[in-house]
Amino acid sequence: MSKIVLAIDCSQRMSLLALSVDGVVHERRFEANSAEPRERFWDELRALHADAGITAAQLTAIAVATGPGGFTGLRVSISFAQTVAFALGIPIVALPSPIVFAASHAKRAASTADCWLVALASKHGGASITRVEHCAKNCARGRFIEVSSQWSDAELFAQWCAQLGHRGALLADEHLDPLLLAQSQLLSLICQPIVTDATALIDLARAALAAGEAVDPATVLPRYAREPEAVTNWRARHPSR
Repeated sequence: MSKIVLAIDCSQRMSLLALSVDGVVHERRFEANSAEPRERFWDELRALHADAGITAAQLTAIAVATGPGGFTGLRVSISFAQTVAFALGIPIVALPSPIVFAASHAKRAASTADCWLVALASKHGGASITRVEHCAKNCARGRFIEVSSQWSDAELFAQWCAQLGHRGALLADEHLDPLLLAQSQLLSLICQPIVTDATALIDLARAALAAGEAVDPATVLPRYAREPEAVTNWRARHPSR
């Protein structure tokens, strides 16, 4: 039986759906538009299956990026992946988005970097920062591993950038605070955009599946770079809780 793997990354503004059928990778990229009357994810998903000449019932595994990232994209993509895994009884793997971004950069840029700092804009001029490094050859997830992750202000961000040195690459979304960008420029670090590579995403999914990293669908949870606006508003209305 052929392996048909669907891998999804909707953690950033530009979403990617990748489908591997008999070693051929099909992909669809799209940007969500709040002005549209329906969630574009579903139309793109149908188009992807049509491009590959399969139906959703033929999937043998599914992988989904879990963030940190935006609220709506993660909510929709993770809920879909959980539902498909439950309904079809197929394995599901959760891929941390910083690992997806680092692996994509390594493949796309033929980079010599062996560590990455992934910075995603948060509230009040801060950022969610994650350090990703190459791991041992027998490590799953395509030899990438998250070393540390936390919320950062300008001072901590500068410290983490300094630790990268010439070995590392800084990857950031387009909303990163200018003050943080200035900190990286003082250290002669070129801030590079986050772009997910379809082949890298599929490779990570296959590596995780081969390493036995499939999980219970109910345990796949999102990580947000920023607290959802509704939660922030609720805290403001109920400061004592």
